[in-house]
Amino acid sequence: MGPQKSLQERIVSEIESTYTSITAYKNRVFEESNEYANTAKRRVELIEHKLKTLKMMLAKVDDGDYNKCEKCEQPILISRLLKKPFGSICANCAN
Repeated sequence: MGPQKSLQERIVSEIESTYTSITAYKNRVFEESNEYANTAKRRVELIEHKLKTLKMMLAKVDDGDYNKCEKCEQPILISRLLKKPFGSICANCAN
């Protein structure tokens, strides 16, 4: 299996996991106190942002434009993308 296919599968897996997390937090919002509900709502917002980023990354992989750093335009190592598929910057720019 090529690196692009591995990355696609990793992103799809992350998307599925993220949907599960969103559902769990939304269910807790209805079950918990107001204090926890506010925290859970914020968590849902963050997870939904991650989901949006993952979907954009999957589109980039599908287009073959997935491993360029948004800051320096150098290639991002596939190993880094497999660990953090929603990453859009290379290790050098991240440090």
